Amino acid sequence: MENFEWAQLNRGKYVIKLVPSVPLDVFQITAPRHLKGWNRVSVETNDKEQHLSGTSVTNDQGERYRFRRTRRGHFDQIFNFSPGENQIEVTGLNLTSVQIVIRRSSPLKLFKRVAISAILDLFRLGIRRRNLRTVLQIISARDFKSFQSRLVQRYNQAPLASNVDAGTITPQVWMDRFMSLNSEDLLFINDSIARRKFPSFSFVLINSGESKNEEMTTTLDQQLLSALETSVLEDFDPALSTHGGEWLIFVDADTEVHKAATFSLACHAESHPDSLMIIPDSAEKSGDLFTEIRANPPWNLDLILGGEGVGPLLAIHNSVISEIVETGEDLSRAKNLTEIALTAYGYLGEKAISRLPLVLSATSKQSEQTHLDTTIMEYLREVDDEIFVSQGLCPQTRRIHWPIASQNPKVSILIPSKNRSDLLERCLKGIYESSDYSNFEVIVIDHQSNEKNALELLEKIDKRDDTKVLEFAGDFNFSLMNNIAAKSSTGDFLCLLNNDIEVINSDWIQELVSHTSREHVGVVGALLRYPDKSIQHAGLSPNLGSLYGHAHKYFPSGNFGYRNRLAVAHQVAAVTGACLMTSRELWDELGGLNQQLAVAYNDVDYCLRARAAGYQVIWTPFAELIHHESLSRGYDEHPKQRDRLAKESDLFVSLWKDFLDDDPAYSPNLTLESTNFSLSDQPRFLSPWRKNL
Repeated sequence: MENFEWAQLNRGKYVIKLVPSVPLDVFQITAPRHLKGWNRVSVETNDKEQHLSGTSVTNDQGERYRFRRTRRGHFDQIFNFSPGENQIEVTGLNLTSVQIVIRRSSPLKLFKRVAISAILDLFRLGIRRRNLRTVLQIISARDFKSFQSRLVQRYNQAPLASNVDAGTITPQVWMDRFMSLNSEDLLFINDSIARRKFPSFSFVLINSGESKNEEMTTTLDQQLLSALETSVLEDFDPALSTHGGEWLIFVDADTEVHKAATFSLACHAESHPDSLMIIPDSAEKSGDLFTEIRANPPWNLDLILGGEGVGPLLAIHNSVISEIVETGEDLSRAKNLTEIALTAYGYLGEKAISRLPLVLSATSKQSEQTHLDTTIMEYLREVDDEIFVSQGLCPQTRRIHWPIASQNPKVSILIPSKNRSDLLERCLKGIYESSDYSNFEVIVIDHQSNEKNALELLEKIDKRDDTKVLEFAGDFNFSLMNNIAAKSSTGDFLCLLNNDIEVINSDWIQELVSHTSREHVGVVGALLRYPDKSIQHAGLSPNLGSLYGHAHKYFPSGNFGYRNRLAVAHQVAAVTGACLMTSRELWDELGGLNQQLAVAYNDVDYCLRARAAGYQVIWTPFAELIHHESLSRGYDEHPKQRDRLAKESDLFVSLWKDFLDDDPAYSPNLTLESTNFSLSDQPRFLSPWRKNL
């Protein structure tokens, strides 16, 4: 990188012009070291052919703040520079000249900007209670530090993973606030036990060794709703299924059990009569201090198989255990809770399993679950002996290589495009030259390109045997363009791909095909990164910062996310249409994309329709691509575009209003105000002993 120097025009203004010897996609420059306090930073390029895609500032504490794009396509933001080194990063595509101006400003000007932005957002998104509450929280902030923090989270998007452990509430405070029992809680529980008839429970200890953990035994004996008996799995008596409790609670050794565990499980069983296996949340402790909450989503088989398995406590209805015993299964030989859970899952199916988002157990450290890898491999071998398991992206994770149902099925890659030959050429080069998968065709559907370079490129690729160019006239409609391209394709699988995607690993098509070939999988999405390698897409979750938000957005390369989520393929609510694979059979069954959703939410709508039809949506980190987001189409900043977005948002909500809280990948104990998976200070699940948290 060349050496650039800041020019100080006056006491409160600094300017630097970055002109590299060769075009770059990323500029990194240190702000004037003595700079601190409130300043306005403007980033722009005078070359109309250059396209800026993002600007951010990272302070010496590792906190990163992203700028919002102006209507002119530049980046301009007011914020408080902290003392020390502040790194400015500018990203784009083949940048040759960028100018950065820093001038002294004030928090009052920032306040005005936020107020205007808040009003515009309310008009665009609709005056919903949650949106209004967020805006009022920002505007009424009592100090500028809190003001800046809220500004970053709501308007400059979520912080990076460097702050993932610095959530709004610590695990210890969260446990004290939401899982502690005061005198009123105890009175309510005891009164409920005295007045109502609850299901009965028995404890079964696993991995107990030669002796029981005394602290654990004490917590079992102190259950407010007493258990009938406690036994050891190694001495498991099949007769337990006849004389034991209605439910068996399997608990790992060295685990502390919450005093209200049996009471909570009993209340949950009563309110969910169809549930036959219940898996609650758990915590990790260091001494007497809670250090982490294991806030799990609903039953997510891929996450369990690829990650850390099942937690240290689960409850299974006795009827299921009886059925397992009758078939000749010897549960006494089970090596861990994951094996027991997977065995029960084989008899139950997913619908009879429920997640209880209450922390009912804690371990001094995360249970290592002896022989977990062996358990997973044995389970997968029974599913399909062609499944191969390898080491995951980080310790305690696994990559599962699913076999492709048919030999070398054909993949049709559908790419909407307009002008921007540089983007399309880079995208196609990755497909043609850097992809191992050979049996594919490319369908480029062109939206009225008129630039010379683009027309020449389209003419060139149309002559290839594996590529077809279609013409599309009319207003931009992502759904309609893909539907037309799909009708013209001949592949067994369809891969929707944006023209601003860049291929970086060779087996991405193979990875997507292997998951899409699975019997119950309908849609598969890829890991998408920004040019700076931070996370752009790792699955979509409802209500996560917006109507549907990107989980783990802006997490840096090398960070594997909340409990290694970014290292494990798993089920999600939806994936982005920037890279989405589905089978032709399902595409035809669902009727393709909803053409009324011309630009926004058409991908989410397709995913939700697939899930409603009984299929899963899978996101995998092993298909990794670069996404130069919205470089070709731009952002919805024009009033006409905002009106279109508002209409499509309203239509989407009207279609799926009853399913907006349905998320197979996110816990109600985690915040919706940010994508950093921090604990929520307003959990969306109430404990049975406390009605008004």
